[in-house]
Amino acid sequence: MKKIFLIAICILITGCQKEKNIYTIKANIEENILKHKDYNNLSSCKIDEINNTITIELINNSEEEQEWFKNNISNSNKLIFKQGKEIKQEELTYVYNYINDYINSNGQIENYTGHFIDEICNSVVVSLLENNEKHQNNFKQNIIDSNLIEFKKGNPGIDQ
Repeated sequence: MKKIFLIAICILITGCQKEKNIYTIKANIEENILKHKDYNNLSSCKIDEINNTITIELINNSEEEQEWFKNNISNSNKLIFKQGKEIKQEELTYVYNYINDYINSNGQIENYTGHFIDEICNSVVVSLLENNEKHQNNFKQNIIDSNLIEFKKGNPGIDQ
């Protein structure tokens, strides 16, 4: 519920139709995943604001599993299915703590506004003031490059 509230705040503040659409879709995906408590095929679900898509990584990425996802979770045309792997909580915690340790050792990160673990979609969400390829690459090169990271546009004072 807290995550959906955070997404709603992001939508209200940015007012950007592009972001609103994909964030609303992701919120619906998370809500539907929670309804299917026994569903255990999701590796990750990440928004790509640059391309206005949502990448769905499935542990079993067969056509049948994609169809099940479309019929039961979301059938948006913004979805891109990819092969995923099982993600353990320890992996997410490692990335989250690595970013914390970097901040504690080096001070504030330029263009960074916050990060958190999205436990439903198995990712570490990193908020950037300017979420573009240049700033994402800068973060990856200087701090940590992990496929568990989902970048999003951040808001100072809200994401921290």
